[in-house]
Amino acid sequence: MNQLITCIKEGKWKSKISPTEKIPPLDVGAWIISKVVLHHSHPCCPTQVEMLKQHRKLSMSVRRTIQNNEEVGIRTSKTYQSLVAAVGGHRKLTFIKKTAIEACMPTTIYRWCIWLITKKIPRKLNGYKGHAEIEQEMSQVVWNSHSKDSFDRN
Repeated sequence: MNQLITCIKEGKWKSKISPTEKIPPLDVGAWIISKVVLHHSHPCCPTQVEMLKQHRKLSMSVRRTIQNNEEVGIRTSKTYQSLVAAVGGHRKLTFIKKTAIEACMPTTIYRWCIWLITKKIPRKLNGYKGHAEIEQEMSQVVWNSHSKDSFDRN
């Protein structure tokens, strides 16, 4: 399998291999990295530096607002929307929703819909040798993991 991993700002990936030359993936359980290019193929935009993870932080005032809203029963999505409105848009926030939830509401469980995960499994694994067994094993992990640790172990 020929896979190119690039910076997200690079744009959409386009295959340069014609369909007749593609080889079906082998089920060997390993990836081979054949080439590493550490430089960016595009300039980094200084106006978007606030979007980088190392520039995001959750201030004490925002943390307190989130805690107060949780105590009085205001939903997480409404709290986030009010913070976005207060600073003038998503780009001006210095944190992401997931970070805010983890920091201020550690008991809140942030998860994807199991139906959506299991629906995507066949489409993502199609073409792999033994995909039926992989699908079955993944379904077992998704449905039978009752904690983050048990999911990670499986």
